[in-house]
Amino acid sequence: MTESTWDLYWIVIGAGARGRGLGRLLHDAAVAEMGARGGRRVRVETSTREGYGATLAYYDRLGYARVGLIADFYSPGDDLVTQLLPINPA
Repeated sequence: MTESTWDLYWIVIGAGARGRGLGRLLHDAAVAEMGARGGRRVRVETSTREGYGATLAYYDRLGYARVGLIADFYSPGDDLVTQLLPINPA
């Protein structure tokens, strides 16, 4: 419901295929397609629950900035984190 902000819902790589750069390839291809369609930023949301630390670190490594947090969103102690990545920054 925006003109230029896209949501990236999930990137999933099977456990046996992790660590080979496949997630990065999927991410980069999706972001390139978003940019080709006029996207200027991509947004992801994730949890702070134990087990999501690798997910948060993954998006940090890709250059996403943490731009929002809603405490206790999913359940007490389980916050929602919003991260944002510019596409084709000027």
